[in-house]
Amino acid sequence: MRRGLIGLENEEGDIKALGEDLEGHYRLRVNNYRIIFVRDSGSIIRCVYAERRKVIYDQYRVIIRQK
Repeated sequence: MRRGLIGLENEEGDIKALGEDLEGHYRLRVNNYRIIFVRDSGSIIRCVYAERRKVIYDQYRVIIRQK
């Protein structure tokens, strides 16, 4: 995971824009984990959640709805 985050600094890695209710968020795939992040302004990246692929999207949607 550490290597993935270091690569994310240079926008390297398996990065994908998320759609539908998670539009504006991106995910970085690191083995069986996914890191959800947003780009705040320009080159600033804010990592907001990390978890195993099996559960991350459902759990993150719950978090978003609570805000």
